[in-house]
Amino acid sequence: MSDVPIMDVIVLVYLSIFEAMRYAVFLCVLILGLMPAIHARQVKASLVDYGYVTKDWVYVNDSLGINFPLPKDAYFMNSLSKPASYVRIGSSVKGIEGYTEPVRMPLTDFQGVHIGSIATLFSFSYLPKDTAAIVKKPLDYNADKTFYFGLTMADKRNDRDYLRQSCLACTDSSFHEVFFPDVMVGNTSFNGYITGVRDLKGNAVGHFFGVKRMGAFYLVLQYYFSTIEEFDEYKKALRKLVIGK
Repeated sequence: MSDVPIMDVIVLVYLSIFEAMRYAVFLCVLILGLMPAIHARQVKASLVDYGYVTKDWVYVNDSLGINFPLPKDAYFMNSLSKPASYVRIGSSVKGIEGYTEPVRMPLTDFQGVHIGSIATLFSFSYLPKDTAAIVKKPLDYNADKTFYFGLTMADKRNDRDYLRQSCLACTDSSFHEVFFPDVMVGNTSFNGYITGVRDLKGNAVGHFFGVKRMGAFYLVLQYYFSTIEEFDEYKKALRKLVIGK
C-alpha cells in the first residue's frame, strides 16, 4: 500500500467537513422554507370550516372541497339572521348574513360540542311560488322539499353501525329494511336510511338521513319528501353538488 502525503490527507478531511457543512446548511434552508407551509396546514387542520356563500349563490367549503351552486328557484334558510329568515336564491339580495365569508371554529371547540350533535353548514327549501324575496318566519327543517347539510365528528364505527345508532326509531331488524347504501348525490355517494317524521304543521313526511365520511368528520345530508316516489325526484335539486374536485 502506497503512502499518502499528510497534506493530501488534511485537504481531504477539510473537503469532507466542508461538504458536510454545506449539506447541513442546505437541509436547514429546506426545512425553514417548508415550515410556513407545514404551519399553514397544521393551522388549517386545527380549524373546522363552515364554508360561505358567494355573490353568485354558490356554497363553497374549501377545507371539505365542497362546491354547490344553490338552486335558483329555492330559498336559502338563514338561521343566523335575526329573526331567522328564508332568502330567495338568485334574488337581488347581496350577502347572506353570517355567510359572506368563511367561518371557522377551533377543532377542540367543535369536538366539545358536536361529537353527538350536528353543526349546520347550510340548508335550503322550496316555498310556494310568488313568495317574497325575504320571508321572516321560524325555519321548518322537516318541511317537504327541504335540504340540509351538516357536519359532525366521526368515530371508529363503520357507516352502517353509525347510522343504525342514529336511527332511534329503528331496531336491528327494521333498520335492514330502511337502510339505503351508496345513494349518489351529485358526484358523491352517501350511505343512509329513510324514516318518517312530521313537520311543524304536523304533516307526515319522508326523511332521508345520509352520511359521507370525510377524514375525522361525517358530512351529513338530510332531505324531506311527501311520497317515496319523490325521493329520487327531489334528489335532482342536488345534481350539481361537487365534493372533492
